[in-house]
Amino acid sequence: MKRRVFVSQSVKLISASFLIGGVTACKDEEVSSNEPDCEAAGTKSSIADNHGHTLSVSKRDVIEGRTKGYEIQGSSGHTHTVVLGSEEFASLQEGNSVSVTSSTDSGHSHIINVRCANA
Repeated sequence: MKRRVFVSQSVKLISASFLIGGVTACKDEEVSSNEPDCEAAGTKSSIADNHGHTLSVSKRDVIEGRTKGYEIQGSSGHTHTVVLGSEEFASLQEGNSVSVTSSTDSGHSHIINVRCANA
């Protein structure tokens, strides 16, 4: 009889351990899904001292990770060029934000911050 009770309680304990481990694994996955992911969510950009410029960096550009230049005229009467290099794209792929400076046109430049859309 004692053996039967021992086996029954052991099975319950082992089952509970697997259940708790499964809940913990699910919780870990939920936490990691909240981490910034530019390859999945795309990017957002903010431009310092902005007066109508816009920058759009696509998910595809982040995934490809190749140096690329962007024109950021937007509704402004002039344009600037912004270049994101492979190092910036690698940082975005890791979920980090990057800051770059635009070309100087019309006597000024802009600092642009690019981050994951879900950051």
